[in-house]
Amino acid sequence: MRVEDLERWIIGHMFLDDSVDVSTINKKDFSNQNLGLIFEYLKNKLENNEPIDIFSASHDLKIKPESLDELIDSIPSIFNFESAAKKLKEESIKRQLKDLTKQINENLENNNIYEVLNYVEQKILGIDIITERPFKTFNESISTFWDELEQVRELTLQGKINGIPSGITDLDKFIGGFKPEQLVIIAGRPSMGKTTFALNIATNMAKNENPSAFFSLEMGQKNLRDKIIASFTHIDYQKIENKFLNQKEQQIIQGVLKEHGNTPILLGDTTHLTIESVKSLARKLKREYKIKALFLDYLQLMAKTTELVKELGMITRQLKLLAVELKIPIFLLSQLSRQVEHRENKRPLMADLRDSGAIEQDADIILFLYRPAYYQRYKKGNYEEEPDKAEKMEVIVGKNRNGRTGIIELGFFGKYSHFFDLALVR
Repeated sequence: MRVEDLERWIIGHMFLDDSVDVSTINKKDFSNQNLGLIFEYLKNKLENNEPIDIFSASHDLKIKPESLDELIDSIPSIFNFESAAKKLKEESIKRQLKDLTKQINENLENNNIYEVLNYVEQKILGIDIITERPFKTFNESISTFWDELEQVRELTLQGKINGIPSGITDLDKFIGGFKPEQLVIIAGRPSMGKTTFALNIATNMAKNENPSAFFSLEMGQKNLRDKIIASFTHIDYQKIENKFLNQKEQQIIQGVLKEHGNTPILLGDTTHLTIESVKSLARKLKREYKIKALFLDYLQLMAKTTELVKELGMITRQLKLLAVELKIPIFLLSQLSRQVEHRENKRPLMADLRDSGAIEQDADIILFLYRPAYYQRYKKGNYEEEPDKAEKMEVIVGKNRNGRTGIIELGFFGKYSHFFDLALVR
């Protein structure tokens, strides 16, 4: 089948059926410019609810009626408009990519490679890749409602939740698990345990057969790996990091890694990430590793310009759109402003989110981390943690787009990079 035949059939069918959906294709998708002009004329008629007939089209387009009749007569006896429109779109994308390949080769001769990469990215983002109708009628949408209801009922009977569990019982009960398309903010002042908390959740998800990816702009993958090992084994993180391990500790690690070594968690090995590189990486990881969650540590380090408020707003918006595109939750760590330290009550507030009011707007869930014991020591002038003592950690659900807000108490053992569920020890 020639592409031009496909184009002729689509236009011919539009004369016969004014209920067809042409939202995914446009004039530039046609290889034959004259056919593209006819399509544009007919599409405008459909969008304006105007009747289509050969004689009006012939007059307006200055084309012989016989030529339009030939388009109708060319339609095969077995023809599916929706499939044809999708095929036409795919052929259009192929054609645009071939043209782009030629332009890349020409530009490589005369331009800086990074300028070429930027050019390619802009061109690819400009290609309309929607091949299917990007909406559903209300009637179509409710057809899946009962299936979703039954799915939740079955999960409840199995003692499971309708979302990706964090592995922390009280948090999962409170939020109901994390859902695809959510942007989740984990915020706190330095030393509150943001990275460890997020890494614990990522690891728990992976252990529950939900592959996750964790990128830190502060730590390399070896540091992240050592934190996970400490959490698994309850061996002092600093001993693991410095490799000061006795024979018994080495045996413990060996045994635990034999059990959990294949946990599907991907650890980033770069501390230089921009929003553009994050989007590219995330798509690759979703495609190749089927990740179910992405963690980024942390927001403020992704900014590259002096216009911080504006750039951070752009980053959070792009990440929310990326979560929707990939249908995964994205967890974004964020610093809080120093104004927390100047208040008598150190519990974080929404206003403490640093440098960007857009965070609150784009986020579906915002979790603030607060360790009362840290500030009690700080007040006494004692800045060292008690290594052999666990602390209480408050996870403050400051925003929950589809649920309640409130406070959840967890146990935290900084020495082992480990959060634990108080529900299990009450």
